[in-house]
Amino acid sequence: MFGDKRGKAVDAIVDGLKPVIRFSAMHGGLPTGYWQDPYVLGFIQGCVFKIGEHAGLKTDSASAWIEAYEQLSDGQGKAVVTRIRELNRPPRDKDLLLGMGNAVFCVSYALGLEDYPDESVILRARKAGSDYATVFGHTDRKNPERTRTAGALVHILFHNIVSERLGH
Repeated sequence: MFGDKRGKAVDAIVDGLKPVIRFSAMHGGLPTGYWQDPYVLGFIQGCVFKIGEHAGLKTDSASAWIEAYEQLSDGQGKAVVTRIRELNRPPRDKDLLLGMGNAVFCVSYALGLEDYPDESVILRARKAGSDYATVFGHTDRKNPERTRTAGALVHILFHNIVSERLGH
């Protein structure tokens, strides 16, 4: 798309998050309020940060975030980034922060940056498993169980919570 490091990072973000968002839309489209919900925005922003960082993007690259959000949210990139900035102003929204933390946890595990061997949610996700072959645009060919566990983590820490919050 851009042909440079920034463009490759944006592509990695979009490729990594599109399946997550597509799953949210599987049952009749995205739930009402999806692109305004603090937890959703926090989780997606945490993924944007971590996937972008892993792809070499500087963490203060707002124009790259907007480009990624434009593609992920069907042209609502500026509005989404504005909403995230509003929620991130003091006092920072606790659901935004929880979503960000859970996203960094999921992405770090999926990309093999962290193992978290004794975390109860990892043990729960490992037991639940999933049929994911790729998570956040990454497949761990040496350890496919990691990919399946990461897929289950996304369900536990994102899709299940979004379903509870937005009733979808």
